[in-house]
Amino acid sequence: MNVFVARQPIFDRRRRVFAYELLFRSGLENFFDHADPDQATSSVISDSLSVLSLEQMTGGHPAFINFTQKLIEAGLATLLPREWLVVEILEDVPPTGEVLEACAGLKQGGYRLALDDFVLEPHLWPLMELADIIKVDFRHTESRYQEQIAARARTMGVKAVAEKVETEPEFDQAKAYGYDYFQGYFFCKPTIITGRDIPAWKMQSLQLLKEAQARHIEFKTVAEIIRQEISLTYKLLRYINSPFFGVRVKIDSVNQALVMLGEENVRKWLSMVAMANLAREGTAELSRNSFIRATLCESLGTEAGLGARVTDLFMVGLFSLIEVVLSRSMPDIVAELPLPDGVAAALLGEENVLRNILDLVVSYERGEWDQCSVLASAVGLREERIPALYLEALSRVQALGAE
Repeated sequence: MNVFVARQPIFDRRRRVFAYELLFRSGLENFFDHADPDQATSSVISDSLSVLSLEQMTGGHPAFINFTQKLIEAGLATLLPREWLVVEILEDVPPTGEVLEACAGLKQGGYRLALDDFVLEPHLWPLMELADIIKVDFRHTESRYQEQIAARARTMGVKAVAEKVETEPEFDQAKAYGYDYFQGYFFCKPTIITGRDIPAWKMQSLQLLKEAQARHIEFKTVAEIIRQEISLTYKLLRYINSPFFGVRVKIDSVNQALVMLGEENVRKWLSMVAMANLAREGTAELSRNSFIRATLCESLGTEAGLGARVTDLFMVGLFSLIEVVLSRSMPDIVAELPLPDGVAAALLGEENVLRNILDLVVSYERGEWDQCSVLASAVGLREERIPALYLEALSRVQALGAE
């Protein structure tokens, strides 16, 4: 069975990841060939999580998973660990006696309940009294109701999630209304600040990025930069001595580590470390997501027969969020870095095979399954390979300590 699972982060007020919502798809056709769709859904969720593991998908954060009326009444949630699961009750689930009894049982069993697309309707209050979390769709809820719902949640001791928050002003407004958590793509859309100087510590990271993009990397120069900051030395030695490389003798020299890695791996490592440093003023999810995109772009390129372009694909994925990290426009950033022409064009939104792979990755992470199918076909990729490569990318990022 092909299992497609993507994840979307939910942030707290300090932009730290609180949880991930998991988005499921049954297979390549994106529908269930089954007489009972609820039974098919339960099969997909249980099979997916037994194969993938919640911990692997969420890095130990809670997982929000959607449940229909039948799945709630059937008690499917009890098959999953209460420590990591948040039972997200879909908006069309009526508060019948059976549903309320099942939800009360879940609460008694230590499970957390969330109400999806909550609205202020009296018939939903019995469910709200059992809920730990409510989610409010900021795309389809008027501003006055957004504030009223948050106020109601506070009086009942319920946490509120503002979902489909797409812009920085919407994030700020939701915070002002008193929302506790936030979901949407506001965190990966740029807020450009013109005429802003780059802090000195960011300049060092940009220097690392430039060294990583040089036609031939000068190991001596790179080693000198790394030795100037003890954290870089620590990260490099931890990386080369990780199980991922399987070295038999401990490496404790910066020069030796660079030689062992080789030019292409040094290029990738420098870029990742620099991006992580640049992102430390904002959400760490930016750097995590950049690493995942980079790794998945590289893997998809290999599958699509683009082995000669994997380094370019890695860089396209890694730099895809850099304008958000630096709060500067992509054209300005691209102009400052010695990027290959194809990479620069892809980052600027021009259509080429690198851009097509990046768009495929973004579609997958957002759970836009139809668009994912179209883009996979366009680059000659077997779509059923994407889930395994996505999980592999998550595992590799976790191994680097970025998850």
